[in-house]
Amino acid sequence: MTHTFNKKIWIDLDNSPHVLFFIKADIVFAPIMIEENKITLKHKQILQYNGVKEDIYVSSFRPSKEQANLLDFDRETVIITVRVPAVLAHYYSEKSSYLFEFLIKYLSKKDNIKVIFAPRTKDQEIEIIQVWQNQFISGHFSFLSFVMNGLDLIWNSDLVIRGGTMIREADALNVPAYSTFGSQLGAVDSYLESIGRLIVLRDETDIKNKIKFEKLNH
Repeated sequence: MTHTFNKKIWIDLDNSPHVLFFIKADIVFAPIMIEENKITLKHKQILQYNGVKEDIYVSSFRPSKEQANLLDFDRETVIITVRVPAVLAHYYSEKSSYLFEFLIKYLSKKDNIKVIFAPRTKDQEIEIIQVWQNQFISGHFSFLSFVMNGLDLIWNSDLVIRGGTMIREADALNVPAYSTFGSQLGAVDSYLESIGRLIVLRDETDIKNKIKFEKLNH
């Protein structure tokens, strides 16, 4: 993933460097855990920093009471936000979809939880509703029916599952973060896993044994 600001660029994914060749930037910012030789940009100034970019911008976040009221959740229910895999992305692998499907089946049988899906496309939303119609009718599964700031959604969740920016934002907000990213982990996520800030679910056993369904007290 990359973020461009006035010819400056921030890099946080290092396992697919080919996508960076077409970027025109004077300065490249990258976390220190990404090895410089993996940043394959020529004639650029590479500045590395000791940290994770989500920790930087999330630090200024202030939760909105108005957005929380829109959710109207049962405060006794464990709220789980699940990001749907990016099936069109260059880093996608079939294992991601396999883990996602197993995860949904597992969550469909859990009591006292509510799952909010964050799809990437309308087709994903339609497909999930078609397969899990009963869970949507019962309110066990849902999509947001309104536009909401992603950080507020994470803040009002008890755990977040999937991968990428959303789980790193959850981690920065002290919301339990679980990854079902089926491709090779980037250096940032590997670092977060190594210090216990991210739990990676690599197979069915991990999904059944590592997820903790607990209410948060912000």
